[in-house]
Amino acid sequence: MMDFDELKRRSFVIRDLLKKYKVKLVAGEGFQQALAEAEAIADAVTKGEKGTEKAFVESARAASIVWNLSETLKPCLDHGLDPTQHLKQITTGSVDYGTPAGEGENKKIFFKDFELELFAAAECIKRGMKVALNPVSNDPSGDLFIEPLRAEVKHPNSPNQLVKLVKKFNGKLNENDCFGVFVVGLEDAFKVDPGKVFSYEAEWRAWLESKANEVEEFGKTFLQLAAKLPRILVVVQTWTVWFQADGAVNLRRQGNAVLFDEHANVPEAAALRASEVAAAFNPNFGYWSKIKDKVTAVQPNPSAG
Repeated sequence: MMDFDELKRRSFVIRDLLKKYKVKLVAGEGFQQALAEAEAIADAVTKGEKGTEKAFVESARAASIVWNLSETLKPCLDHGLDPTQHLKQITTGSVDYGTPAGEGENKKIFFKDFELELFAAAECIKRGMKVALNPVSNDPSGDLFIEPLRAEVKHPNSPNQLVKLVKKFNGKLNENDCFGVFVVGLEDAFKVDPGKVFSYEAEWRAWLESKANEVEEFGKTFLQLAAKLPRILVVVQTWTVWFQADGAVNLRRQGNAVLFDEHANVPEAAALRASEVAAAFNPNFGYWSKIKDKVTAVQPNPSAG
């Protein structure tokens, strides 16, 4: 059960941060609406008000977004990161996890992009790693510096876009003579959104398993491709999924990682850091040398949609 007094406090903390870093909320954009809705539902619960199921789902999603962003920001701020540019970016775009961007204004997905970057930084920071945000916005050579590695964090709209992004990142790493980690949020690319509130948790789990099977099939081909990119030492795959069942709605985030431990000429420091990053997202991460024989799919077609 969510503590709505704590939710209200967290929303105020976020508003104070925005004010501190001179970031203005953009009226009508996803995060502005989520923040306002989260505060409204906190007030309504305090007053004992009730609404429709549709309103409940929207309010619960908003509350979860604000709550999770607060959880992500804390370690980043404690670590001394300057979130100014990320806070500016998350003020625009959709907050609907699992719904890919469409045309026109719906192409703005900055909230999910930059929130994932902060989340990746926070997970590494919480495990004792020193992390810096790349001060150059949209630098294709990496979003995070986790020395001696670079980390690229992407939230693609399609499997095809994902393939292009990982190959581009490998090329930039090669140009800069360094190694890196590729972190991807998969929910939009595979439309992982339940679309309704299930009556029972078992129904939600059955739906999630069907989506997981779809993602896993692509994952086999994607990992075979990534294994051939010599500058990428780790692929981290996350998805942020709406739990909607038994009258409850909240965000759940899962992560997995594969370490490509057969790459040649990798400096010892880079190899050690790569294993630490992989463990930050899943302590039981996979070693390519141990799982490659089980991955039997062919290499993905870069032109596939």
